[in-house]
Amino acid sequence: MTVETKTFIGPSDIVALDFECTKCHSHLTCGVMELDRWIDGICGNCQEPFIAAYEKAYYKEFVSSLQGLIKPALKRECKTKMRFQIKVIEE
Repeated sequence: MTVETKTFIGPSDIVALDFECTKCHSHLTCGVMELDRWIDGICGNCQEPFIAAYEKAYYKEFVSSLQGLIKPALKRECKTKMRFQIKVIEE
């Protein structure tokens, strides 16, 4: 017999996103609804941009889509529940 553990999260469970500086590896954790303020953010440790110029369009679209998904979930309780299954890597 095989045992499988599945982990699910709902849109309202996503509260923050973590950015890691590619140069010095310091982290910035930002609330989902404040993400658009950090698209142009710089690392407080080494002053490098968290998001490279050539990636900004992708991240702006990602942030907008993520916020659009989460906002309705925070405003009302729906009868139908939607959840994401996340991959859990066991070490």
